[in-house]
Amino acid sequence: MSAIVARIGAGQAASRLISALRRQSGPGHSLAGLTLSDYRGASTTLVRTAIGAHTNRPLERIDVPPALQECGSGIGVIVTDASEAATDSRQPATDCTGGITVVHTGGIRNARALSEELLAAGHHPRSGHDSWSCAEIIAHLVEEGIRRRLSAHSALDLAVARLDGNCGIIVLEAGRGHLAAAAHGSPLVHARTANEAFIASDVDALPAHIHEFRILGDGYSIEARHLADRWRRRGRELSSPQLHSRISEMPSPPMPLRGSRSSARVPTPAA
Repeated sequence: MSAIVARIGAGQAASRLISALRRQSGPGHSLAGLTLSDYRGASTTLVRTAIGAHTNRPLERIDVPPALQECGSGIGVIVTDASEAATDSRQPATDCTGGITVVHTGGIRNARALSEELLAAGHHPRSGHDSWSCAEIIAHLVEEGIRRRLSAHSALDLAVARLDGNCGIIVLEAGRGHLAAAAHGSPLVHARTANEAFIASDVDALPAHIHEFRILGDGYSIEARHLADRWRRRGRELSSPQLHSRISEMPSPPMPLRGSRSSARVPTPAA
């Protein structure tokens, strides 16, 4: 199982993301990865793995170079299942250009068909592997939309429509440091303060001082910019969903969605 988180704000993305991932981690995990976007529009990915060695926690071994410590935008992932980390350890994953980075929870049932289509269109996994991870497939599908001059948000909506499976997805657009996220059968949460915004697969990822959040239910997507958000449901613009309180509305974990591998602790959104 995996947990994902993203943050956009003024500086300190690395420390904020590592803290958020630590709040979601269990007794041990096999993979931890961060991608940070700097002020020049470049992105840098830092990944640490410890397959089968839960006492050597890779999250605590991520060493962020000083030049990246003031980046304001980034995404992160931890994988707590050793077998999953061994077969799908290519998170965060990037597109051909390196400008789009993806983390996700859950899985894609039509991954093979999509990867064959992407290969035929001239895409190749940047990891150099012969096979494609789900995160790589999503990143390259988003790239296809951007090639058609769509925004990252619209490109993600288009990519999600191609997926057969249950997953929560977060995209980092390196050029502007903006985030896009979509819930495709696996919910996510979003919270914003005056200085920063978070998107995560689990309420526990949010800092303790953030008491209110919104839910990305099935079919919802969001673009999170530095000062504002843009919401959609199944491609249609809409106003922000209702706020939920961590203090008064924290329920028991919802029943897992069929086919979903996410164990996110997210309240069920109102219809």
